[in-house]
Amino acid sequence: MNPLKKLLTLFFYISVAVGSMSAQLYLTPDTSFAHAGDKAQVNIRVKNFNKLTGLQFSLNWNPAVLKYDTVSNFNLPGLSADMIGADPDTLASGKIALLWTSFQPLGNIMADGSTMLTFIFDVVGSKGDSTSVFVSDSPVFAEAYDSVGNEVPVIKGIGYVYVKPPLYVNEKYSEQGKYRLYNPDPNPFLQNTKISWVMPQSGNASIIVTDLNGNQVYQKYARYYQGKNQLILNRKDFPAAGTYFVTLKSDNILLTRKLIRGN
Repeated sequence: MNPLKKLLTLFFYISVAVGSMSAQLYLTPDTSFAHAGDKAQVNIRVKNFNKLTGLQFSLNWNPAVLKYDTVSNFNLPGLSADMIGADPDTLASGKIALLWTSFQPLGNIMADGSTMLTFIFDVVGSKGDSTSVFVSDSPVFAEAYDSVGNEVPVIKGIGYVYVKPPLYVNEKYSEQGKYRLYNPDPNPFLQNTKISWVMPQSGNASIIVTDLNGNQVYQKYARYYQGKNQLILNRKDFPAAGTYFVTLKSDNILLTRKLIRGN
């Protein structure tokens, strides 16, 4: 081999090595706060999800603090509940597995920091409890593959769920600290309903509506004023008649009220 070809070959292998080092896939669970007896939502965020065609990993937690409920918020094309290995014996030990295969020949791409899916748990622990929620190799090994079949290293992230005191609820509102979420008015409703809440200071907040299975059907994220704020939800914001949950999320605050949309 002549010197030029040797040099080009060396550059080729260096570029492949550098590309492999930069192609590490990061899977990171969010850290969140949830009330005893309520639901905890853990988003799985991605980084360097670039032209991948296959992925599997496990998620682990302490079953004395969290009990698996369901999954929602599928943002990875082709990902569905059928790809979640929710075996009862495995779940009882605080473990679950995911196995995804892309239907796109050139693989899928997701923006850095975006949510791939959301795991939803019942909080069975008590005030002051906490658990790590982390990507692992048990019960299935964490691995990913790109569009040409090369294995992509998976960097396994960790998040935490911290248990707060149970919500104080009366007929009119739920409150935590100086935050307050009022009962929707009217409730049940047919055409529209008013959601009202109080914030101790101006800041960003989300109003999130989920169904009984934990699937998100509506979200409004904006900056709101100190004091009382209001939002009107219309009939068209809900996929069907039934029972839903309205959640106010701001900083470490999660307040929830039940809402019923009539026929």
